[in-house]
Amino acid sequence: MFAICNLISHSRIAWLCLLAFIYSGITLWSIHTDLPSGLPSESTQSGKTDWQQPIAVNALFSDPISAQQWHFNYEETEEILTQVKLNSHRELLINPELAEILTKSVASMPQNLNKKTENRIAFLVSKGLPGIAGTQLATLLMNYYHLQDATNKTTNKTTNKTTSLASFLKTEARQNHHLGADVATQLFGNKRAITRYLLERLAIQENPNLSHQQKEQQRQMLKSQLKRQ
Repeated sequence: MFAICNLISHSRIAWLCLLAFIYSGITLWSIHTDLPSGLPSESTQSGKTDWQQPIAVNALFSDPISAQQWHFNYEETEEILTQVKLNSHRELLINPELAEILTKSVASMPQNLNKKTENRIAFLVSKGLPGIAGTQLATLLMNYYHLQDATNKTTNKTTNKTTSLASFLKTEARQNHHLGADVATQLFGNKRAITRYLLERLAIQENPNLSHQQKEQQRQMLKSQLKRQ
């Protein structure tokens, strides 16, 4: 009787060991099949490595983050934007220096961004500065991006490269349209005033219907206007 019980006990232990071995094998196989999806795959035809997130992550985050979706390195743009300054109220300081920073930032970004990528950039920018300043900078950067895009398209269509008062006024109107008149004035006010002065002075100088004295009078008027501005 004791021998029979002992045999049954050994059979149970052997059966449990077998089950444990099978379970361990299945678990290891499952982990092995999931590992490649969390590691960089072989280089694609474009020469870039496509990072794919693990299968388990897809259930929670269906929109993967990989080189295929994120088309440029935001770190370069972020580094440029660290030069942005705030005023005493912790709001964005809008001045000609900011215009230069925005120009460099947009130059570091790819052209023809889609709406999804624009929103992604705006979100990252908004988190780079505290409070309202982050939101201000995100909005202004994307507006400036659209301004530069419109300017590039206009320049490509223009065959006459000569600067004229008419083209200057179009540029001014385009800036006001994309940025708002107040913001555009704060960013480009000084540059606008000097450019307008030089162009109008040139127009006076080249006007054949004005006498030398009349030209001098109008030049003095322009000079006074520039000082007031």
